[in-house]
Amino acid sequence: MLYLLLFFYFILLMVLVPRMNFVKNSGLSKNQGRVLLAIKLLTGIAYSWMLLHYFHSGDAVGNNIEGRMGHEMLLADPVHFFQDWGQSNYQNPGDFFSAENSFWDDLSLNLLVKVLALLNFITAGDFLINAMLFSLLSFFGSLAIFRFFSRLGIHHFVNIVGSFLLLSTLVFTASLHKDSIVFFALGLFIYHFSLCCTGKAKATNYIILLAAWLLLLINRNYVAIIVIPPAIAFYLCGRMKFSSWKIYAAMIISIVILGAIWILAVPGKNPASVIATRQNSYLNLIGGNSDVYLPKLTGSLTSLITTIPIALKNVFSEPNPFHYINAFFLLFGIETWIYLLVMLSALLIYLGKPDKPRKEILFVICIALFAFLVVGLIVPNAGAILRYRSIYLPLILIPCLNKLFYTLK
Repeated sequence: MLYLLLFFYFILLMVLVPRMNFVKNSGLSKNQGRVLLAIKLLTGIAYSWMLLHYFHSGDAVGNNIEGRMGHEMLLADPVHFFQDWGQSNYQNPGDFFSAENSFWDDLSLNLLVKVLALLNFITAGDFLINAMLFSLLSFFGSLAIFRFFSRLGIHHFVNIVGSFLLLSTLVFTASLHKDSIVFFALGLFIYHFSLCCTGKAKATNYIILLAAWLLLLINRNYVAIIVIPPAIAFYLCGRMKFSSWKIYAAMIISIVILGAIWILAVPGKNPASVIATRQNSYLNLIGGNSDVYLPKLTGSLTSLITTIPIALKNVFSEPNPFHYINAFFLLFGIETWIYLLVMLSALLIYLGKPDKPRKEILFVICIALFAFLVVGLIVPNAGAILRYRSIYLPLILIPCLNKLFYTLK
C-alpha cells in the first residue's frame, strides 16, 4: 500500500513541479527539467532504501523514527507538541556554536521533527516518501545554483552536470537529513543574493534571501557565518573601482589578520577555540574504519596553523581510493580523485593564461573553500568528509569544468 502511495506522490511531483515558474524560467527545456527531477527523486528513493535495508542505521533513518514519535505526540497531546522544544533538557541554552549539549545545536533537529510530524499526515510516516520529498528540496537547491551560473554564461551542458549530476552531491543531498536542507538554503542564498546585488530585485527576493540565511543559521550555523565575508566582497565589487580579485584578496587577508589578533587577544573565546570544540565532539566518535589522521586542535593559533595543511589534504583527497574499505568507498574515492584532477587541471590552465576573474565566480569559490577548510579542520572521518563536502562541490567544480571545456573545445 505504501509503495502505491510512493508511486502516486512521485507522479504528482513529476506533473506539478515542472509547471512551477522557478523551473519553467530556469533555462532548462521541459524534457531536461523532468529528467533531472526524476533522477533526483529516484536517487533519494534508492539511497534511502539502501540505508533502510542494507545499512540499517544513519541520521536519515533516525530522523524518520523521531518524526513518527513526534507525530504520535501531536495526536496525543497537541499543546505539548508545539510547546516542547527541548528547553527542559538544558539548564541554559548553551554555546550557540557548540556541537553538543546545546539547545541551539538541537534546534535544527527539533524543527526537523516538527516538520516531519506534520508531514506524516500525508505520508503515513513512510521513510521513502519523506526522503523523496526532502530530495525535492535538494532539487530546488540545484536549480538555484544552475540559474546562478546560467546568468554568467557557463556552458549549458557543463552547468547541468555540475549543478545536478555530480555523484556525491546527487546522493548525499537526497535524503532525510540536514544536508538536504543546507544545500537547498545555500543554493537559494547564492542565487537571490546575486539578484539583490543587481539593484533589480523584488521584495520577494530579499525575503527569500533572509529566509535562506536563517535556514543556514539554524541547521549549520558556521555556514551562515562563512558566507558573510564573500558576500560583503561581492557587494563591494559593484561599488568600488578596484578589480574583483583585489577586493577578494583584501577580504581574505583581513580575515587572516583579524582572526589572528582575535585568537591571541581573547584565548578561549575565539574562532579557533570554537573549531577546536567542534572537532573534539567528532574525535569522541572515532573508531570507524574510515577515520583519517587529524591532529587535535587546542584552540591556539599555532595548532590551527599547523593543522590547516592536513585538513586541506583530507578534505580534497578523502576518501582515498587506494585505502580500500568497501565498493562504496572505492566508487566515491575514485570520484574524489577525478574531481581533484579537474580542479588542479583548471588551476594550471588559469595560471598558464590568467584572465580577469568575475566577482560571481570568486564569490562561490570562496564560499566553497571556506567550507572545505572548516570541514577539514573538524571532521576526522572520510565518510563524513565525503558527505559534508558534497554540498559545496558544485560551487567550485562548475567553474573548473567550464574552464576545461572551453580549453579542450
